[in-house]
Amino acid sequence: MGIHHHWNFEKKLIYINSLGEIIYPFLDSIDEEYKHRDNNRIWFDYKIVLPKNEKTVIYNYFRSQPLDRSNARPNGLDRIDIGTWEEIEFRANYRTQSFFVYIAVFFSFGMYFLFYFFISKEKSYLWIGLAFIGILLTPVIFLLSSIYGIRFNLCTAQQEIP
Repeated sequence: MGIHHHWNFEKKLIYINSLGEIIYPFLDSIDEEYKHRDNNRIWFDYKIVLPKNEKTVIYNYFRSQPLDRSNARPNGLDRIDIGTWEEIEFRANYRTQSFFVYIAVFFSFGMYFLFYFFISKEKSYLWIGLAFIGILLTPVIFLLSSIYGIRFNLCTAQQEIP
């Protein structure tokens, strides 16, 4: 079974069944030891081994510090999807690959309009090209922070929360 967390960047997962007590370490996206993929985890999606016809108790702790106001709504920070590990793994890989496709398409259009500006000297092509390049910032920052581990919020992360 797999568990997908919607938008939390601090998690701890514990589950207990006949195979024993499995405790995943506290995972924080700003931790230096954070890795995008681990043995039983991809990003913040966890793999759980469930014995057939037995009960498994899952303790799932998560938070978002500081509070993400854009996702602090019903089905925002608190949304969890449960499915087979293959489904969760497929969606995680698809999400990553879709960002690379998105970047390639917008970069190509941005460069096309910038080259068209250099040839025609029409300023509207410059702004269209820069807009396409500017739109790339969101997926590039996401890929750098969540997959490659480069952090952009180190100043806020090191502050003590009262």
